[in-house]
Amino acid sequence: MEVTERDDAGHVVRIRIKSLTIGQMVFTTIGDNTSRASFLSFVAKVFLPAGYPRSVSPDYLRYQMLNAAQAFCSSLATLLSLRATLEGYGVGNASASSTNALLLTIVQNISNRLTIIIAAFFFGSSLFPEAKTYHFLADILSDVTIVIDTLSPLLASLYEAHVPNFITALPFLPPTVPLRVCTLCFSASIRALCSVTASGSKTAFTMHFATPLEGTGDVGDLNAKNSSKVTVVALLGMLIGTMTMPYLTTPWSTYTVLFFMIFESATCMLGLDGIQVQM
Repeated sequence: MEVTERDDAGHVVRIRIKSLTIGQMVFTTIGDNTSRASFLSFVAKVFLPAGYPRSVSPDYLRYQMLNAAQAFCSSLATLLSLRATLEGYGVGNASASSTNALLLTIVQNISNRLTIIIAAFFFGSSLFPEAKTYHFLADILSDVTIVIDTLSPLLASLYEAHVPNFITALPFLPPTVPLRVCTLCFSASIRALCSVTASGSKTAFTMHFATPLEGTGDVGDLNAKNSSKVTVVALLGMLIGTMTMPYLTTPWSTYTVLFFMIFESATCMLGLDGIQVQM
């Protein structure tokens, strides 16, 4: 008698052939019956789609490796921008108030949400057919927001030194609104545009990777496992960033690390050119 075991995706994992002899049964197993108990097998079940590699497209692993490297570098760079943003909220400034920080957060959220509505209206129908283009654009916009947020502390001194001299030429910018606040709001709008383009193109990427050479993949399982991988990479980036941030106290060290993080992220983006997802 033949007993076939299948994984969650319906693919054959192992085949057992049971042969009867006098007073006993002998099982002959075709396939690997030890790897499932190993640590690597457990990790594969947690972070890889069921039935991998038969349930995904051939370019899935290469993309995930490059995407993980990019996400790791972005998480480190994001910590630098977050520190600068907190300085914009007034952290470390004795004259700052929680009310001003709240008002700045509200203005940023308004800019963010309005940009989402406008971007979805203009680009919504193009995100799926041109997934590669908009995914690449989202990566660039993500780096742009990090750079803008990180540079925002420098705008305080720039405002105090230069803005009063030509503020009369800009009637739409009240003297009571620092240039730094406007920059953070602009960064929030760029981040919203990045969110729209990334989420829209992600759907096409998921459907592409869930289309193996034979059969069909599970889109839901693929999304869930991708979220798990991104979470682990982000946690690892935050852990390493927490240990390195105390040493990045000067503008030179901060911008040097930021340059290398963005350069590495851009290198990973260039490695994604071979993935074709246009439908």
